[in-house]
Amino acid sequence: FVSSVMYDPKDGLLFVGTEGGLAVMDVASQTFLPLNAANSALAQISEIGCLFKDTKGYIWAGTRNGLYRFSSRILNQPYNAIDPDSQVQFFNSSAQKQTEGSLPGGYIISLFEDRDGVMWIGTYGDGLLKCTVNGNGAFSFKQYTQNNGLSNNVVYAIQQDKGGMLWLSTDNGLSKFDAANDQFDNY
Repeated sequence: FVSSVMYDPKDGLLFVGTEGGLAVMDVASQTFLPLNAANSALAQISEIGCLFKDTKGYIWAGTRNGLYRFSSRILNQPYNAIDPDSQVQFFNSSAQKQTEGSLPGGYIISLFEDRDGVMWIGTYGDGLLKCTVNGNGAFSFKQYTQNNGLSNNVVYAIQQDKGGMLWLSTDNGLSKFDAANDQFDNY
């Protein structure tokens, strides 16, 4: 089944997330680009739940097994290119040592970039994650759960209002999050 679609007007590509993996269509020619183990590192991404393109041009794919980040310019990078130093980055709880700042869990169901360029990640069971990048380019994740006031640890969607508040849909209603003060209000 198709779980997510994301159109990239810059490249004219439609990224399609499915249970079986990633498909990429050239909308002008209405043909799918070949993504297989021989010609693309992206062929190994499966069980995609959400897709998002950030303001820096990177595409994020949330899956049941973790989080991928890549540029559409690397569609033809070889299959074995996934490692922390390549253009395709993969984050999950088993790929990293579980330390403070590592990705907890790995079942990603929603992605959002706020107006300050911060990536927010909704998970299935591990709450809300704030993704930050330090000066050396290393990623870290701060987790917010029911223990911090979130209404439920399943976060389906994330949006931001004019005042900068994040609104989260969960299995137990709606949460409003004031990121500046780490404060939740639940409805």
